[in-house]
Amino acid sequence: MNKIKILHTIRQADFGGGETHLRYLINNLDKRKFESIILTFAKGSLLTELMNKGMKTYCLESQIPFDFRLRNKINSIIAEEQIDIIHAHGTKGASNVVLCAAVNNLPLIYTVHGWSTHKGIGKINLKIRQRIEAFLCKKADRIICVSKANYNSAPVNDKTNFTVIYNGIDTEKFCVKNRNKVREELSIERTTFVIGFLARLTHQKDPLTLLKAFKSLADKNNDIQLLIVGEGELRNEVVKFINKNHLNEKVIILPYRSDIAYLLNAIDCYILPSLWEGLPYGLLEAMSVGIPSIASNVDGNSEIIDDNVNGFLIKPYDYKKIVSLVERIRIDNNFYSYISTNGRHTIVSKFNLKQMISKTEDVYFKMMINKKSN
Repeated sequence: MNKIKILHTIRQADFGGGETHLRYLINNLDKRKFESIILTFAKGSLLTELMNKGMKTYCLESQIPFDFRLRNKINSIIAEEQIDIIHAHGTKGASNVVLCAAVNNLPLIYTVHGWSTHKGIGKINLKIRQRIEAFLCKKADRIICVSKANYNSAPVNDKTNFTVIYNGIDTEKFCVKNRNKVREELSIERTTFVIGFLARLTHQKDPLTLLKAFKSLADKNNDIQLLIVGEGELRNEVVKFINKNHLNEKVIILPYRSDIAYLLNAIDCYILPSLWEGLPYGLLEAMSVGIPSIASNVDGNSEIIDDNVNGFLIKPYDYKKIVSLVERIRIDNNFYSYISTNGRHTIVSKFNLKQMISKTEDVYFKMMINKKSN
């Protein structure tokens, strides 16, 4: 049987949920049945990583959606690679290939890692994005939502071509190990309580709310540190806050690293105060390692966390609640263990990688059957 050749498209190729999802997907699809070709519209670490692994990659740099200047080049890639299916990740990843899929009579799968119609973008921009998302949903042969919240908030009423496939992670990789080794590398004492923020430093992830909470905690406790891993447009503001509040000795900032499973073993509590989410990989990974996690009560996070059972949900911007929760789990070892065990069990049973891969492969097979019958 010939392999099914899939062209995966994504806007950027750096550190983010969509990129993490794509990395998991192409690394774990059955290589006997599927061949992945990757097309990005920006350069980044993911592109370099895949190229080093010998995967076929293309980069057509563009900052705008529906960039018709790329049409001929994309059509050439489709013809040269003899593509069977186009799998677009994210709005911009879909917009630049939607017409090419139609012209070449290829099935188009659109994975939604959170709709682009999130809060805070202005009324006019919101209407434009709603129309773009509705157009993409109508043109795609299958829409994969990574959360039920994304499914429920879809910009179209007809959802017959929708399916929900939760993000999944490798729970054997993300587990407790090398705890003392990573702390030694980062010069963190074994008894220090470490809060972790392993995410992009962007408005969406709201690192400044976390910093407000950490300042309050650090003012009262000497044996506490904050580990930040990530890059983003708010990095300068984050550094400015740290310097202004004399937190330099208590905060470690690292650029994005690929060994997230290793770094997670340095922390005792994971915090994600996002303003909106799809289904965040960082939260799944932390809970898989058994780290009690505090996250904002927004779509995506609330599908993972059962408040006070396997983690904690807070209102956006509520840094005082973060403080009280951290103080509670620091002193109550039994409660810490209860949350940790339940968190790990949730990820293993509901958000594991094997389920995600199996369900996605089923979508590919169904697309090929439909393609042959038309």
